Amino acid sequence: AKISNSLTIVWETTYNANNLDDFAKGIAIDGSGQLWLTGVTTHSTQGKNITTLRINTSGAIQSTLTVNGSFNGNDEGMDVVVDASNNAYVACYQTISSTNSDFYTVKYNSSATKIWEKFTDGYSQLDQATNIALDSLNNVIVAGSSEISTGSLVYLTTQLVQQDVKDPVD
Repeated sequence: AKISNSLTIVWETTYNANNLDDFAKGIAIDGSGQLWLTGVTTHSTQGKNITTLRINTSGAIQSTLTVNGSFNGNDEGMDVVVDASNNAYVACYQTISSTNSDFYTVKYNSSATKIWEKFTDGYSQLDQATNIALDSLNNVIVAGSSEISTGSLVYLTTQLVQQDVKDPVD
């Protein structure tokens, strides 16, 4: 919901993917006033899916971006940040086996087209990204936890350096 300075509701938007449990976890507003929201939608045959919404300044959903990992396990969007060009970066995790999940980071442009995605494996067990930030060079910093042994977690932080890739000139 968007609330005015006088604390009245300007607009309210709901999202219900499959009449099961859906919940938001991260929110960011880009320079054009669009809202980026990420979280989880639950599906009866796919488990939990990462769902990221792009919502315009009137509260209308413009894009619904859903990622279901190949294992059909618990895949969750946890946090989102936007850069000065209105690109959105989402920190997530995907279940890749019955005993393993990895950081999953994805970048969308301002039109909600996926630009890149990156998996990060910490200690080869349960890795869960929970936070994301950009540094002054637009490098992506993702933090969360990594299970080093059953029930024992440590901080895991990774930096993804973005570089322009240019095609070679013949």
